Amino acid sequence: MKTEETKNLTQNDSLTITEAATLSNVCRQAIYVALRKGRMKGYRIGHQWMIKKEDLQEYRKNLYSRAHSKYNGEYVYQPEKGMISIREAGIIANMDYLKLYYYVNLGRLKAFRKGCAWVINRSDLEEFVEKYFNTRRLKA
Repeated sequence: MKTEETKNLTQNDSLTITEAATLSNVCRQAIYVALRKGRMKGYRIGHQWMIKKEDLQEYRKNLYSRAHSKYNGEYVYQPEKGMISIREAGIIANMDYLKLYYYVNLGRLKAFRKGCAWVINRSDLEEFVEKYFNTRRLKA
């Protein structure tokens, strides 16, 4: 049974593993792994792990993001320079990104590798869509 102090702590300041996973849009196992590897702070009350809300926010802020990936000291994707990911190109072209990978492999869509990521220049995407689809499918 939870003590009154534990109930108050849970309601005010801390979250269970399930609550933290739900808020972070990840599975419970991902939270356990983050705790075990020291990527997230937590504490135990009996057999139950608890995570302070501030610690969860810090963890979520530091999660890996492809938008912040760097290669040789510069960002891989630079939308302001027209360098976008294949997923983003799929959204812009209103196409499944897996089809874009296919066209890159066929050589119809120009793309280049930066580390392990494929990068497409927006002007190449526009040229590809106009050439192969003869329509204006691109989103603004």
